[in-house]
Amino acid sequence: MNMGLSTVVRKLTTSLVMACFCFISSAQATSYAKPKDRDIKSSNGQYLLHINAGSGLHEVKEGEKVLWSFEKNVWHNDYYVSDDGKYVLWVAWKYVKEEDLQAEAVVVYSSEGVVLKKTYAEVGTPRKYKEDEIGPIGDFWRIWRAGVIIKERVISIEVAGNEKPLEIEFSKLGDLGKKDAE
Repeated sequence: MNMGLSTVVRKLTTSLVMACFCFISSAQATSYAKPKDRDIKSSNGQYLLHINAGSGLHEVKEGEKVLWSFEKNVWHNDYYVSDDGKYVLWVAWKYVKEEDLQAEAVVVYSSEGVVLKKTYAEVGTPRKYKEDEIGPIGDFWRIWRAGVIIKERVISIEVAGNEKPLEIEFSKLGDLGKKDAE
């Protein structure tokens, strides 16, 4: 009978150890909720960007009228609409994998297409986590930005590795398109 009890105890101990291992492994995994559809208003409230997380087709509207649209896969990024409805600024999620530093970090869209595009490496030096910071798990993750601040129609992005923020002023974006055409 002791032999049977010993086998049961061994099996229970093994099961308990495996359950603890599975719990610890899943507790260390990074998991985020899927993005959802949402609406972003311009600061003056006149224009609306409807983000369609499923299709990736996003529409800029004035009231119920669709003015223009663009396609972009959706993740946990930030979007900003200009007060004239002509531009949408897309700012990537604050975390980036080390191998993706040449990917897009900031893009400005218009009805004509992409007006401005910057990679992570172009705008700053993404950094490793500091002690007690929380984010995706893995030594390859970097933080490329902190907050995004809108002040007097200028969008400032606090970028890791830069003393000054990256500033984008919607009213001057038309000038960028003119310079590129020359």
